[in-house]
Amino acid sequence: MNDKMKHLLAGIAISLLFGWLAHDVLAGFTSALLAGVAKELYDYYGNGTSELNDIIATAQGGVVGLVVLVVIDALGVW
Repeated sequence: MNDKMKHLLAGIAISLLFGWLAHDVLAGFTSALLAGVAKELYDYYGNGTSELNDIIATAQGGVVGLVVLVVIDALGVW
């Protein structure tokens, strides 16, 4: 599994978890985005290679999680 796929899956997981816990889809997406930025800042300050595309991949996962939560909410499961 390549690095971008890991970021995408992490974004989905974070978005679903925090969106579900907060019962707020935007909180889920924002959490995924902030996690992606935090990880790249961690990498930037000497712990790896920092890449903007990693943040984008994590944010894309956050969007997938957001859409899933919107569908769950529309179905009345939430």
